[in-house]
Amino acid sequence: MLGDLWDRLTAAAAAALAMVGIGGPSPPTWLQGYGEGEYVLVAGGSEGQLAELPVVRGDEVVAGARLFAIDTTELAARRAAVAAELTMARAELADLRKGDRPPEIAALEARRDQAIADRDYAATQVQRLERLVRTSAAAQERLDAARAEHLRRAARVAEMEALREVAELGARTDRIAMAEARVAAAAAELARADRQLAEMIPAAPAAGRIEDTFFRVGERVPAQRPVVSLLPPGNIKLRLFVPEPLLPRFAPGTELAWRCDGCPDGLTAQVRFVASAAEFTPPVIYSVGSRERLVYLVEAVPTGPFLPRPGQPVDVRVPEP
Repeated sequence: MLGDLWDRLTAAAAAALAMVGIGGPSPPTWLQGYGEGEYVLVAGGSEGQLAELPVVRGDEVVAGARLFAIDTTELAARRAAVAAELTMARAELADLRKGDRPPEIAALEARRDQAIADRDYAATQVQRLERLVRTSAAAQERLDAARAEHLRRAARVAEMEALREVAELGARTDRIAMAEARVAAAAAELARADRQLAEMIPAAPAAGRIEDTFFRVGERVPAQRPVVSLLPPGNIKLRLFVPEPLLPRFAPGTELAWRCDGCPDGLTAQVRFVASAAEFTPPVIYSVGSRERLVYLVEAVPTGPFLPRPGQPVDVRVPEP
């Protein structure tokens, strides 16, 4: 009984395939397919209220045209804060690199000059006391005290000259490196804020037709949710399923003739893609008969100005062997 049922199903399938020219004495002349469109879904970068929507379904737009705008008040305020942080970081870095200001250096020089004068006066006192000691007119301890004071003031001069040199050198390299890192971080954050602002007012990536809009002005748009669907002409193609015996005739680059209801004559397309796997594999061992049931997806790009609508049925002529 099951064998009879399988024979009847096999015969019905063969009859159906023969009606379209598959499995009959000769291969079909035309294969049925349809138009297909690869839509570009344009979304905003962050969540916000839809402020502008200058396009409607069916509009033809050029590349770079403004599609919509999401309110940027919050992002603009955040960008202003980041820009201020970058300005402060750059100013701090410049200050560290150039060292002390001229008035500060002048103050150090004045303190150094005072220390030199004190040192020289102490040296004079030492010399005078040395003469007095030689004539026994002064005590030795006074001379020792004078010598110690001279050494102290000489050390003070050396200290002030070192401070003056350091003031001209600027900050230490590790502090400058930290300031440079803060500048780089602030600059990166500013670039990120600029990118977020640009994503809130996107432009059309290519010329095409507005297929749909998903929000109205005033509605809240979630982050990364598409607002506009765009169909560029270059994203329209033909799709058809080719039986396994005819697959060698549909190699990539092959020119095809196609037609549709109400379309002009002489339409052509070029094969762009041939699937490597079959769309349907019957649960039987492959044989000459079963191979005719295998079909492969083939995509072709129209080469003329006329384009089919997505979903529109088309007929594609089978190329000659």
